[in-house]
Amino acid sequence: MTKEQIKSIIDQMTLEEKISFCSGHDAWHAESLARLGVPEIMMCDGPHGLRKRDRNEKGEAYTVKATCFPPACAMANSWDPSLAERVGKTIGEECRAEQVSILLGPGMNIKRSPTCGRNFEYYSEDPYLSGKISSAFIKGVQGEGVAACAKHFFVNNQETRRFSTSANLSQRALHEIYLPSFEMAVREAGVATVMHSYNRVNGKYAGEDKEMVTDLLRGKWGFDGYVMSDWNAISDRVAAYKAGTDVEMPPSNGIRDREVLEAYKNGEITMEEIDNSVANVLGVIFRHLPAEKKGTFSPDEHHLAAAKAAEECMVLLKNDGVLPFESGKPLAVIGGFAKKPRFQGGGSSHVEPLRVDDITEYLNAENGIEVTYADGYDASHNTSAELIAEAVNAAKTCGRAVIFAGMPDSYETEGRDRRHMKLPPAHNELIKAVCEACDKVAVVLMAGSPNELPWVNEAPAILHAYLGGQALGGAVARIVFGKVNPSGKLAETHPVRFEDNPAYLNFAGDGDECFYGEDIYVGYRWYDTRKMDVMFPFGHGLSYTEFEYTSIKVEGRTVTVTVKNIGDRAGKEVVQLYLSACPHPVISGFVGESSFGFKRPEKWLVGFEKVELAAGEEKAVAFELCDRAFSVYDAKIKDFRVIDGDYTVSAAASSRDIRLTAVIGIEADRSIPVITKNTVFEDLFYDKRYPKRVVDELVKALIPAAGADNGEGLDFEAMRDQNRFVLRQKITSIKCGRSIDELVEKANADIREHYANN
Repeated sequence: MTKEQIKSIIDQMTLEEKISFCSGHDAWHAESLARLGVPEIMMCDGPHGLRKRDRNEKGEAYTVKATCFPPACAMANSWDPSLAERVGKTIGEECRAEQVSILLGPGMNIKRSPTCGRNFEYYSEDPYLSGKISSAFIKGVQGEGVAACAKHFFVNNQETRRFSTSANLSQRALHEIYLPSFEMAVREAGVATVMHSYNRVNGKYAGEDKEMVTDLLRGKWGFDGYVMSDWNAISDRVAAYKAGTDVEMPPSNGIRDREVLEAYKNGEITMEEIDNSVANVLGVIFRHLPAEKKGTFSPDEHHLAAAKAAEECMVLLKNDGVLPFESGKPLAVIGGFAKKPRFQGGGSSHVEPLRVDDITEYLNAENGIEVTYADGYDASHNTSAELIAEAVNAAKTCGRAVIFAGMPDSYETEGRDRRHMKLPPAHNELIKAVCEACDKVAVVLMAGSPNELPWVNEAPAILHAYLGGQALGGAVARIVFGKVNPSGKLAETHPVRFEDNPAYLNFAGDGDECFYGEDIYVGYRWYDTRKMDVMFPFGHGLSYTEFEYTSIKVEGRTVTVTVKNIGDRAGKEVVQLYLSACPHPVISGFVGESSFGFKRPEKWLVGFEKVELAAGEEKAVAFELCDRAFSVYDAKIKDFRVIDGDYTVSAAASSRDIRLTAVIGIEADRSIPVITKNTVFEDLFYDKRYPKRVVDELVKALIPAAGADNGEGLDFEAMRDQNRFVLRQKITSIKCGRSIDELVEKANADIREHYANN
């Protein structure tokens, strides 16, 4: 439907009908208007599978069964946007079959703390990785004609007091860490709807922030869908409406509509604002109309798709030669998660699966082995001497064992943050006992977040399945026995201790105020810059083969990395590209110091690609780096700016496994700079936009003893102690008979002349 047709509908609506479109029809439907041909569309939860609520013939509520894919915490470990797009497409097919028009996902908030209760719904601690995977998922969903919903906009990183807390952070952290995923969703994937979060940001409720919802999201990024609230997230409906929140969910039985009507009558809201919101909603409705009747899909095919996704997402954290297991030999299978696996998180994203793999059946059926099962712990995740003795005996008898452990549903769920990073004590006790009794043990973890692992040195092999969806059983069996070569890489750092994480001192805040004291140093940016020991670094993941990085080449902004499989079996490697700012030749001694006073992390991710290689095969991967890769957010100009200078570009297998490096030089924007009496000396020296002749003349006038002119300009080393002063603090220019203002005015005139002639 064209904009003109939508305008025609709006022109025929009464004021009350227009205002009714500022809230949903009910908890799961957008407003409709039959007399003008506006149909009813349905929205449902389900970032990793459809969660549709329905009623049977008796009027009883139930959840429609659907394919449960690996949640975001696992999907990001694939480092494979094409896989995420295929998963989105498959979920979109199920939405179409159930006449669902809007899928409320993906969740793309940053994992600031490893103990956020909803981390299993989010992708990564890194905004670039999160943005690329979530954008691909959105493309897959919307390619099926179903609208995706980017959530939760914005800075929603904890569940504690989520309805009232204020995330207080710098503008730089906001724009460099917490917003890029959403920007990619809009600019790269054209996401149809956005859901704002419950919390406040720097004191203002997210849905009531016009600068973010209207000026940034719509104005700067070009978002053209509609913005809805999270369920019951609205504090002040009129303020949210004026900020750009189009729809409140769920409806308030007309109460909020009357508030909007009264605000219109009082002149607080204009007809133009009302019409704009209605147009946003109608645009989404008509672009994503449901099918005329329910369709069908193949549950078996979708289960296979879920299994493929699970295989790509699991991470082999450690392997002392134990894996893969040989077929045909007895195996002890230990732990209740083998029978009832934990494959998704709790809360609004919970999917009613079509089926769930029995891991023991797959271990047996696929490999023809004799399986001896032992519980290890009971349904309440407690153990006893008898249960441990049974597990130890099974491991000794079989000569090898696989232990299934992790976090129960009660440990991580929407609405509640964790207070620690520990596994159930029974799981730790069981693993230690079995590892002491048997030297061929593989531990399979099922959890949506990192954990402290006191037995990490004792366990010969650790496979992290994360939350693998309904088909994780077969995926685990195929990886453990080598039928699938593991290729997942961690999308988040696993610290040694809970106390090591960057948000530890501030998470989850004091009362309703949470200070983001780690600023831009989230995840590996924190650990790597501080040179801290970690259990497993960001980007880490082992394979049953080996990869060699043979060359790195830089041509302009194109970086080409060549990687070779030097092992004896096919495998996939995730080639990761990081940038680091080279230190200044004069200024040094400060952690991460770059230029113009902007600190930088030790490194940051700017590219990645998953490469499949046969044994002995070699491939070249090219990365094209854009301005944003070299930029920082400058709050003074309220925008990103490219920073001049040399950068080290690193090809890596993880943030701690750098294989090859090269240097790339960058020149920033050549816009004409302006000098003021409060300009810092450092900026003059290192911002290459300032003509060197002008800088030398000005500095010598301000500081006659600034250094001899040997034909190469000022002696920077001699100026070390002056670099951090502003110009007005050096008033020796009075001796020259000119004020600081006169000197600055002349310098700016010389700069303008320079640019006019060049």
